[in-house]
Amino acid sequence: MATSFDDLKVLRDAEAVADEIWQQVVGWDLFAREVVGGQLARAAGSIGANIAEAFGRFHYGEKLQFLYYARGSTKAVETAPGGLAAQRPPPWTPASAQADARLGAFRGDFSRFIAGGSYAEIIY
Repeated sequence: MATSFDDLKVLRDAEAVADEIWQQVVGWDLFAREVVGGQLARAAGSIGANIAEAFGRFHYGEKLQFLYYARGSTKAVETAPGGLAAQRPPPWTPASAQADARLGAFRGDFSRFIAGGSYAEIIY
């Protein structure tokens, strides 16, 4: 069981996804960055923030609610117009493919984390 939220692998993975997305977005042209990039970066950042907040909550229901918020933010990142799962504003580099792959792997791990009850280390 994790003794701090920094010990949570799912949190470290979420932060890595957010960092990769941020690195991609800052390279976009001004229009793409303002129209799509800001929302994409905020959604990616909120994944880890909600996992950390779930860890800090006392009541079981609150913890689950914040994990559901994190799951919703994951979906927002996947489906953002012009984002990772849709058409990509230039420049889309090979590093972007890595960000896509990391997001896909994170999504699977996070879904198993919630569905499989692995969130016990956050809940208790």
